[in-house]
Amino acid sequence: MTKLKISCKVILLLFLFISFSGCKEKDKPEEPPTSGTFIDSRDNYEYKWIKIGDDIWMTENLAYKTNSGCWTYGNSDTTLSVYGYLYTYASATEAVPESWHIATGTEWDALIKNLGGYEIAGGKLKETGTKHWLSPNGKATNSSGFSALPGGYRSYYDGAFYTIGEYGYWWCYAEDDKTTASVYVLNYENGLVFRNNNRKDYGYSVRCVKNKK
Repeated sequence: MTKLKISCKVILLLFLFISFSGCKEKDKPEEPPTSGTFIDSRDNYEYKWIKIGDDIWMTENLAYKTNSGCWTYGNSDTTLSVYGYLYTYASATEAVPESWHIATGTEWDALIKNLGGYEIAGGKLKETGTKHWLSPNGKATNSSGFSALPGGYRSYYDGAFYTIGEYGYWWCYAEDDKTTASVYVLNYENGLVFRNNNRKDYGYSVRCVKNKK
């Protein structure tokens, strides 16, 4: 009789433990995804994104065609699927999809700080290998998943295109300055990140950040 009572208690305790564990598992909220895709409803273009720190970034350059002020590198359609468009600052602000925005200086700086600072973050941002970056593509690991590419730029002086494979340039959102804005720059030689201030009528790449609710 004593053994039977003990067995019943053991079974009851096991049942309660299993039930409690099951409830805890069901009640536990699902973790939000840290990467994924979204479709721009304007042209059905699908973009990849990744969460780095507190921000959700596109992992490819913006590729929405505006009525003016945007170009593929060398005016060649073959570069579009890899590098997206090069935009003047004004056209970039028009090209941004709903619920996204051009990355701000604060967001760029947080991204770079999260990846160890200006001296090493470039390597963690760049796509690896030399399919798109020129050799040696120094320090590139793409450990962030950002997959930065060297899309070059379009000059406002002569309308020519320069430095594809060598440098990637991305606009930074600026509210106050009417003629210039910051540009974040990566290069093929090392893992540095540079921040320059250039005229808004140059053509540069754009990476967008998801709006926060």
